[in-house]
Amino acid sequence: MSSDKELRIGLQRVMRGEVCHFGFLKGAKDHPHSLTLSRKKLAGPAVQALQTESGNKIKPIIGRVRFDKEEKLVIFETRGAPGPLKLLLRDVVRLHKLPLRKFDVRRLESPGTDDDGEEPTIAGEGSTNGRGAQVVFTQARLAWDAARKHAHEQIARLKTAIREVYAEEPNFENVVASLGALDDVLARLDERFIDKLDEALNEAEEEGRQQRLTEARTCLGDYRKFLTDDPLVQALDANPFVPLTLQQRLLETIELLDAKLP
Repeated sequence: MSSDKELRIGLQRVMRGEVCHFGFLKGAKDHPHSLTLSRKKLAGPAVQALQTESGNKIKPIIGRVRFDKEEKLVIFETRGAPGPLKLLLRDVVRLHKLPLRKFDVRRLESPGTDDDGEEPTIAGEGSTNGRGAQVVFTQARLAWDAARKHAHEQIARLKTAIREVYAEEPNFENVVASLGALDDVLARLDERFIDKLDEALNEAEEEGRQQRLTEARTCLGDYRKFLTDDPLVQALDANPFVPLTLQQRLLETIELLDAKLP
């Protein structure tokens, strides 16, 4: 559970336009309701920690929280039923005296297509040949493809937002032309990794397969370096036009892939 200070800091981030993630655990007999806010998605060990800390065996409600500039309110999004959670969150706001005057709870639709789609999962480590390797390679392929599609969707959202802001400005054409730099970002997040996985899967000899996997990991290293070193990429998630999780999602996926490849 986040402390009062951590909850306030988390809400400040949300109000500044960051998309954060939340975990809510309904109170048990000797424990009040608990709310956790995090910049990272809550899954696996983090969810188990919430339950252990509270002494509650009920599965936490997890989702994302964002600030809607048009509606001017904080929105908690989850795949569960929004009505009951809204009532419970009101209790948390009162208990912790949080500066949250207006908020709503809504159902998160279309899993896997938005910022809070299901976390990519990959089978455990194993041999580099046979059925197990095919499963790992296929899941890794799908995970990187999903991360790239997410990046394309995020860039499209950003472009639309920038065009709307500058639509009536005299330098609108110059602004539109400058958006080409965003396409360059997407071009760097290419399909080389997927190609190397396909080559590894098609290799008849173990030595060749290991070489292709080494090359695949080199691709991941290239992507990671670009995402952490490029000034434009570093500014994307915190841009003032629309909340994004492009860099965060891609880096999380890369770390998962690097850990799970055999």
